[in-house]
Amino acid sequence: LVAAGCQDSFEIMVWSLQTGNLLEVLSGHSSVVSSLAFHETFGILASCSWDGSIRLWNLYSHGGNTSIHIPLGKQALALAWKHSSKEKFLAVSCSDGTLSLWDTDSEEMLCSVDARRDASGGRLSDSRTVAPTGGFFSTIDFSDDGKFLLGGGESPMVCFYYVHDDGSGIRLLKRYSLTHNESLDGVLKKLSNKMLTEGGVALDAIEDADAQMDEALPNASGSGKGRISGANGQVMTIKDVVDKRKKKLVVRTHCVRFGPGSRMWGAVTAEGISLYSKDAFQAQSNDQVFDPTNLGMDITPERAEQCSLANDHLSALLISLRLQEKELISQIIDRIPAEQIQTLVKTIPSEMLVWFLSFWAWRLKTSVHIEFDMLWCKNSLLCLADAKRLHPSNTTLNSERCSSALRALLVIMEDHAERLGKVCNQNTNILTFLC
Repeated sequence: LVAAGCQDSFEIMVWSLQTGNLLEVLSGHSSVVSSLAFHETFGILASCSWDGSIRLWNLYSHGGNTSIHIPLGKQALALAWKHSSKEKFLAVSCSDGTLSLWDTDSEEMLCSVDARRDASGGRLSDSRTVAPTGGFFSTIDFSDDGKFLLGGGESPMVCFYYVHDDGSGIRLLKRYSLTHNESLDGVLKKLSNKMLTEGGVALDAIEDADAQMDEALPNASGSGKGRISGANGQVMTIKDVVDKRKKKLVVRTHCVRFGPGSRMWGAVTAEGISLYSKDAFQAQSNDQVFDPTNLGMDITPERAEQCSLANDHLSALLISLRLQEKELISQIIDRIPAEQIQTLVKTIPSEMLVWFLSFWAWRLKTSVHIEFDMLWCKNSLLCLADAKRLHPSNTTLNSERCSSALRALLVIMEDHAERLGKVCNQNTNILTFLC
């Protein structure tokens, strides 16, 4: 199902994703529907509106769609379900800057936090006062484990909150700055005095004198003096063009979302889409670290090529692994016969197995030798399991880097399984039709 709220009729439209048909039109709000959220377990649609209320819609009830009304007393801007198969906790962000957690079964508020200072932004260029000390979150999202809440709004900051398991409290953990681009409006708390007049008015807000003069010129002759044609053929005055060029983008976070596993999160801002990942940072850091302790005078790419051409695949593989050059390793592996894979993998040192798995996650993205590469992955995973069983206290084998490599490998294998499954089903159907 796909749902969307209306700003004019204050209704909620529900479509079928498979057929594209409109299934339901839900009415009940008396103002703009600001946010919608599906509960992944119970199939409940939650909606909030500027009318200061929350409504819960049971779309799968046998007696028709039923709704529960929860009054808030203030405009609701965003909501998010806590991921849980037991509780029905709903986080709500309101226009007064409060962030609250509700138990939808009892229709009671469990806790609330004043997030006005957390969500406050910078000073706008056309503002006559100082930067606002209060703000609100226009988008929020829960992590997969329900312990963390992410919020963003009309501010360059995104806030992380910790939510207690029983919903008894919400605590701010950290504020992330999404941008330091001073060309955006609302980034700076204090504006430079050189950009202000003696009266405290921003120079960008002062209208161009020439544009005012051109606008004031009479145009009785119909010659169109003082006017130009826009991109779509519309007639624009010079003042309109000047104002359009002077307009600055306002810093704002339109949407924030956690990724699968909650180890990545993203934000849609005025500058585009920004992605943040702990795994990506670690992978990038590990690739940039060069460890020369296992190198010698004979550990060179040329030496690896010579051993590979001489069918000394073991020496060639170990040399290339010590150099950690992915292109070189791919060339060496392509020359190794499939029947020697199991023997060669067992000779790889345990401290190199984790990096070797991350290499396969990189290679499988563009590889065409699926079966050959899967044999390497299978034997590498078996050796990793044996190494973990023999050395349970090895920090390298039990590190977060190992978990990241395994997750990346799993994602690539699932993509290949889905793609090959479609091809196999298509071939099976064609053969069935021909026979």
